[in-house]
Amino acid sequence: MKFWDSSALLPLCLDMPQGLDTRPLLKSDSEMIVWWGSDLEVVSALHRLRREKVVTEQELSRTTARLQKLQKTWHTVRPSNIIKEKAKRVIRIHGLKSADSLQLAAALAWAHDLPGDFEFVTLDKRLKQAALVEGFAARPE
Repeated sequence: MKFWDSSALLPLCLDMPQGLDTRPLLKSDSEMIVWWGSDLEVVSALHRLRREKVVTEQELSRTTARLQKLQKTWHTVRPSNIIKEKAKRVIRIHGLKSADSLQLAAALAWAHDLPGDFEFVTLDKRLKQAALVEGFAARPE
């Protein structure tokens, strides 16, 4: 099982440059764990790329369909006051943005604050460093 940050989910929906491909990690994951708001972050990124004319309307439609298909396979960490409090601690310690702090807090809640046996998949450098400090094995390496 791996916890997937939205930055790592995006390449599963959209063809990305070689170094940003997270599909090999997906093949080795028996159960994806994802924060409740991650699909919203991915949709936001996809629409931003559409506005910037990086993706076409057809690509947006195709990638949105991929996201919906992927959503049916993952397990969702739902919001809670415990996660919100963990996110506040994460912000104080690591200086992450609120959405990133919620990602890491959700992963910590899922791991019962014992992240040593679990992997955190992200392409965000700051979030990856924070996950490592918290005790996760961060991927990709």
